[in-house]
Amino acid sequence: MKEWVKELKSDSLQSVEAMSWLDKYNSVEDALSGGFNAVQKVGEPFKLPESLESLERIPGGTALPNFKKQLNKLLGAVEKEDDLKDIDFTEGLADARHQNENLVAELKRFAVGKPKNYVKELVKFINNFNNNMINTDKSQTLEKAKQVKESLSVLYGGDKSVEDNYELVRRMFQNQMGLSADEYEKGGKSFIEDVLMRDAVMSKGFMNLAKSLEEEGSTPLVTPPNAANAAKESPFTSKESPTGKALGWDK
Repeated sequence: MKEWVKELKSDSLQSVEAMSWLDKYNSVEDALSGGFNAVQKVGEPFKLPESLESLERIPGGTALPNFKKQLNKLLGAVEKEDDLKDIDFTEGLADARHQNENLVAELKRFAVGKPKNYVKELVKFINNFNNNMINTDKSQTLEKAKQVKESLSVLYGGDKSVEDNYELVRRMFQNQMGLSADEYEKGGKSFIEDVLMRDAVMSKGFMNLAKSLEEEGSTPLVTPPNAANAAKESPFTSKESPTGKALGWDK
């Protein structure tokens, strides 16, 4: 401890912290100059350290965590999941039905302690990425469906014949498999659209089976119960239907 510091009589300057600060100066004049400069700096914008390593070296080990916590607080950090109620987790999605609830739950847990604006940008980034994946998958699906129909068209003698054969498959599901109209809508329809129409071999097998049943008189051209005009307005055989357009059959 420098001699001039030891000679100070003020009680407010006798603390360990005060004497440690004063000991950095060589004289009273130096200390007064340092204090004056400190007063001038009060109110100036806070400057972030160029490196966080200096905070890591501070004894006690709490400087860096406290610094990060306070900085996030100033940036509007999320303290609890309830603080995220104003965030739209479907933002950027072309179709909200594609939202993944498990992913949303993970995002909410991750968001605690992070600035809310950062979380919002992350949600938009993820949803845009998912849109691109969905669009790519749709494009590949359409191309595959087109290839399957072209292959079947050669085998069965034209697009109209392919559509008629898919209609026979539909009747087989409804008339021969014991499915109600509701059960068919939930299971059979998606099987035809998502499996058969994307696989030429599977389509051929089911078409041949349905054709053989028709020849035996087992798949009559009747309207299924509780589904008026279903045969005429099949959601997957009509070129102008949503499914037909989606699969490119109207081209």
